[in-house]
Amino acid sequence: MQDRYMVSIPIETITRATVEQSRGYGLVNNLQLANILHVRVERTTTIEGNAGTQGAITYLDIEVSAEDRKEAITQALSLTRLFVQLMVLVYQAEFEISIVGIQAKNLSPSSGLELSTYFGMQTDIASFEDLIPVWERVISIQEQDSELWKVLKLALEWLHFGAIANEERSVFLAYRIALEVLLRGTEGSENSTTVLHKYLDAKKRRLLTKAIRAVFTLYIDDPKALDRLMQRIEGTLTESD
Repeated sequence: MQDRYMVSIPIETITRATVEQSRGYGLVNNLQLANILHVRVERTTTIEGNAGTQGAITYLDIEVSAEDRKEAITQALSLTRLFVQLMVLVYQAEFEISIVGIQAKNLSPSSGLELSTYFGMQTDIASFEDLIPVWERVISIQEQDSELWKVLKLALEWLHFGAIANEERSVFLAYRIALEVLLRGTEGSENSTTVLHKYLDAKKRRLLTKAIRAVFTLYIDDPKALDRLMQRIEGTLTESD
């Protein structure tokens, strides 16, 4: 019999810093992504001697059905990884999951209040408006086409790696591998239509292309090289001959 669990997963912003400036992203407290997850920001105070330091911990609260706490945490971690990957693509906002501090609470009435714990500049994102259509489309693919989801899942992992990599060669290779995964993974499909063209309408393709270009500009300052990469990406959005 499955129980309902509330799993709270801490995430931390990744701040990019240069000698001139630093940049990071935060999430506004009580932000809700449909019925998938809820953002909870808890203020903290660290006492050192006679002084105190103010801080905050950001949790993603995700409610799932599972046989036990281990399965509940596994499900919530899977959703959190997808969330982190898509946040980079849509907002260029980089987060990492903090395994230490994950909590899973059984919500079933008979379970009592059991709780299990596994141990610059910041821009706060105040809306998931741009993320929701991308999230819904990805989840639709995950539920309706298992083979295509395997392709897209691997491509997302490489896109995420490219977005957070520091070295330009690693960024380039990661995005190239992601594109190859998308292209080869859809070979033999009807009219050889790529994943992006088949499953995204024109507006969503423009949104994703814009987001990918924005990520590239964080690491590549050569306009010609950037244009060549974008031409390759835009080429994957049309049917091949």
